[in-house]
Amino acid sequence: MVRQAAGMTPDEVFALAAAHGDEHVIKFADTAVDVAAAAPDGDARALVAALHAQSMIDAPR
Repeated sequence: MVRQAAGMTPDEVFALAAAHGDEHVIKFADTAVDVAAAAPDGDARALVAALHAQSMIDAPR
């Protein structure tokens, strides 16, 4: 998961969340993108958390 986020831009992480479709996943990713943008040295932990949350939440049917 960390390796995946390290190779992704914040926009890509958000696009995955939007494609997932769950409103909580989208909100979490939106916040994670903001946190990552404010983090020094490109810290990707927020993006990792967003990807992890997405993997734990079922997509809406």
